[in-house]
Amino acid sequence: YIQFSGKANIPYLEVIHIFYCINAVMFCYVCAVSGGKNIMRKFVFKEINKCSYYIYLIHPLFIFIADDKINALGLRQGTAMLIRSAAVYICSVLFCGIYVKAKEEIKAVLLLRKKS
Repeated sequence: YIQFSGKANIPYLEVIHIFYCINAVMFCYVCAVSGGKNIMRKFVFKEINKCSYYIYLIHPLFIFIADDKINALGLRQGTAMLIRSAAVYICSVLFCGIYVKAKEEIKAVLLLRKKS
């Protein structure tokens, strides 16, 4: 955002971002492999798995909302990054979790009506 907005020019920022993304994917893969089949038996991971695609789709929206609020407050970059990360992760997971649960409930009701 800083480089895109023209506030600062940080050399190789996109390369650093790509390395971060690659490392995040590898970290998730290592966690999944080391957890084995047991990891998907845990309630939290089952629920996150159901809404992972929706999280992927909506997290940029929460990034833009968080950036807007953070810029209005004028926070330092380190503090802003921590707040942005926490807000985006928490809001994305909660919003998508609620959405998927509501969608499942609506499907169940519609199926019951259809069978009746």
